[in-house]
Amino acid sequence: MKPRSAIAALALALVAGPNAATSQERGCRSPDPVDTINEMFSAIVACWESPPGTAGMTLTLQFSIRRNGTLIGKPRATYSRLD
Repeated sequence: MKPRSAIAALALALVAGPNAATSQERGCRSPDPVDTINEMFSAIVACWESPPGTAGMTLTLQFSIRRNGTLIGKPRATYSRLD
């Protein structure tokens, strides 16, 4: 792993409806720092709203981040099932 970056991959199951996020440990746009992959996942899930018409779809994204949390390059879709 490069010292100035972290590599993360997240699989987000896109489920339609307002109750799609099952982990609400963090509030959306919480100012609290994210220190682990699990905390990053919770932060994303807290703000995620499924687009209309995406029930049953799955998407896996891979991306790299700097220590300060900014993206390195563009996220890349590594898997998708778009029914």
